[in-house]
Amino acid sequence: MQEKAINRGAIIAEYLTGDYSYRQLGLKHGIDFRKIHYWVSNYKGKSKPSKKPAKTKEQSVVLPLEVKQLQAELRKTKHIFSAYAFLSICLIFLYKAVHIFFILLFYFFF
Repeated sequence: MQEKAINRGAIIAEYLTGDYSYRQLGLKHGIDFRKIHYWVSNYKGKSKPSKKPAKTKEQSVVLPLEVKQLQAELRKTKHIFSAYAFLSICLIFLYKAVHIFFILLFYFFF
């Protein structure tokens, strides 16, 4: 563990000298440049707080049975709605095709 801390500190110091970019240091040490950026930001005290707090076992939520049933019904409804949307698009296309057919029919025969 001590070796990692020394390497991290050395990499941070190397960056702060201004001779290397994050990417150059990443290539040199075989570390992702974003991780080096994160280390330097932490060192400077500019790190952003994590967007989502880590979930613990105590925080995991157990949903009631009614909620799970409602979620299942919602999934079914989404599938049915997408099927109706597809059918309505097909009917519109068919209507347009028939409409064009009759226009051409009257144009050529009358």
